[in-house]
Amino acid sequence: MMCCVLIFTFTACSNTQDEDSVFVKEATDSYFRLNETSITNPVNFKHDGVSVTLSDILYEDLVTWFSFNLENDTDIPVKVLVTDLSVNGIMYQGSMIESVESHGSKNAYFEISNEWFSKSLIETIKELEFTVRLQDSESFEFASSDVLRALTNTPKKYVQKYNKDGETLYSDDTALIVFKGLAKSKMSDDTELSFYIENNTDSHFSVIANEIYINDTLFTPTFIVSVGGGKKATESVLLTKNELNDAKIEKITSVKASFTAIDKNSNTVFKTELTEIPLK
Repeated sequence: MMCCVLIFTFTACSNTQDEDSVFVKEATDSYFRLNETSITNPVNFKHDGVSVTLSDILYEDLVTWFSFNLENDTDIPVKVLVTDLSVNGIMYQGSMIESVESHGSKNAYFEISNEWFSKSLIETIKELEFTVRLQDSESFEFASSDVLRALTNTPKKYVQKYNKDGETLYSDDTALIVFKGLAKSKMSDDTELSFYIENNTDSHFSVIANEIYINDTLFTPTFIVSVGGGKKATESVLLTKNELNDAKIEKITSVKASFTAIDKNSNTVFKTELTEIPLK
C-alpha cells in the first residue's frame, strides 16, 4: 500500500505583464500575470468586537494577495480563519489563519500562486467568495460568517472558462468528476493525476478519494477537495518518483479510482464505484 498527496499550490516563474493578454510566452512554457482589477465593495464581517475586512487585491509576478484588515476590540486574543475561498466560482484548497492580540489590529494577506490562477484558466478576478471563522486561543470556534461575496471592476463581458475536457468518472444532477490526465510534474520527476470536480447542488461538500490503484498497486491518497454549492475545483494527486520506484512501477499503464462525497455533517452525498480510467 502506497501513499500519495493532494497538490494544493503551485510555484510560478517570474514574468512581465502583456497589455493585450494575460499570457506571456516564454521559450519553455507559458506563464501569466493576472489582469489587474480592484474590489468595488469592501466586505466586512463583525462579531462582538471583532472585525474582518477584505479591502484590496495586490498583484505581483509570482503571487496575488488578498488584503484583509483585522481588528480585535475584545479582552481576549482571537484567531481569524478565512476559508472556503473561491475565485470566479473556482475553489481554492487553502486558508488564511491569523492571530490578533486583545485590543489589537493588523493587516493580513491571503496568498495564492499565480500558477494556480493559470491552471484554473482565470485571467482576471471578477468575484470572490469566502467564509470567516473566529476562534479563541484554544481553537474553539465561537463565530462564523455566511458566505461573503466581493465584486471587482472587471468588465461585465468577461466570462470565466472552465476546462472540463477529460474522462468522465461520475455525472448526475449532484456532481461531475472528470479525470483530466496524467503528466509529469513541472518541478520534479513526480507524476500528477489531475481531476476536475463540479458541485451541482446548493450545499457544500468534500470529495475524498477512497482508493487509487496504479498498475493494480493500491495507493492511499490524501485527496480531500472542498467544493462549495455551485462551485468547481481542479486538483491533483501527486505520485512521487520514490513511491513509484518502491512499487516497481516504471511506466503507468492503468489507473483505477473511487470517490466519496460528504457534507459538513459527514453524511454521504454520493459514492462512486471503483472505476478503471482509460489512459490516452
